Amino acid sequence: MSKKICRIVLILWVSSALLLSQSLVEVAKKEKERRAKLKGKSGKVVTNEDLEKIKKDPKVVTNEDLKQVQRQPSVSIPPQPSSEEEPSKKTGESKIESTPTEPESPEKTGADDTKTLKSLEIQYEKAKAQVEMLTAKMNGLFTKYYSPNNTTPKSMIQSEISQTALRLQKARDDQEKAKKELEDYRSKKRE
Repeated sequence: MSKKICRIVLILWVSSALLLSQSLVEVAKKEKERRAKLKGKSGKVVTNEDLEKIKKDPKVVTNEDLKQVQRQPSVSIPPQPSSEEEPSKKTGESKIESTPTEPESPEKTGADDTKTLKSLEIQYEKAKAQVEMLTAKMNGLFTKYYSPNNTTPKSMIQSEISQTALRLQKARDDQEKAKKELEDYRSKKRE
């Protein structure tokens, strides 16, 4: 009885392999078509030296990384005095500057509008990048939590997950706010 079952299983296995496999001719045709499509296209070879030149931030940021960034002092550059102010300071004279009473020219307002639009776009892109970074961190934390080879206590990882979830929610709110501000500004410009 067991020999019969083995024979039947073997026959079914061999017949399914024969029915589902491609012939060598079909595989060769597909490969030839693929190579014909790629003909004329050039590819770039990436070496280790190319990879060393690329400097990217890590997708997963730990609490230690954030603490290091917070410890670094921010440097502010004091405004440089204009060339008109310097002589009066040296001689002790006070110089009264006239304020323009004319309305600003359309070119100035256009430049201001462009600057405002750019700053809103940059703000939105930063918020979007923050959301992506925190989402990647959350994915990494969940992977770490469910990893069987992990030696970190689960309670620590859960704590980090909850903190990151709060930061992610705030970042999403900031992204929505920045997006709304950008869309509102664009709609005002159209009117």
